[in-house]
Amino acid sequence: MVNVTEFSKENQEIVHLSAILSILVDNGDLRDNPVFCDLLSRFRDRIWAHLVHEDKAVYAELLNHPDRSVNEVADQFINNTHSLKKILSTYLKRWCHTPGSIAGGRESNDTFLQETREIFRLVDERINLENTKLFPIILNKN
Repeated sequence: MVNVTEFSKENQEIVHLSAILSILVDNGDLRDNPVFCDLLSRFRDRIWAHLVHEDKAVYAELLNHPDRSVNEVADQFINNTHSLKKILSTYLKRWCHTPGSIAGGRESNDTFLQETREIFRLVDERINLENTKLFPIILNKN
């Protein structure tokens, strides 16, 4: 049996990290601090662990469910998971593993802010979809 409470707790940790990072992103001096990239890596790691946990605990069962609409939801989440993992990896490599990337010129700064806010939006959207689409299916199935 899948424990939705556990997934919700993981999501809450991700939301808390996102809230803190959102404040840091808007402060250029803090953004240039190496601890900022450590927190971004932690954020990515929490998301990654959550996605892997869902993959192992949820999708196989939903894909084998007799209701086709449940299979489709599982497919959508699997596709979203792959996409989100790729986006997060590319983002961190670009901004945290290349010296001076975040502290670059104005154009670089604007791009960083845009991409970071998009990451936060995508993660928030994913959490909302889990709460409104995935978790209700899991709860009704159990």
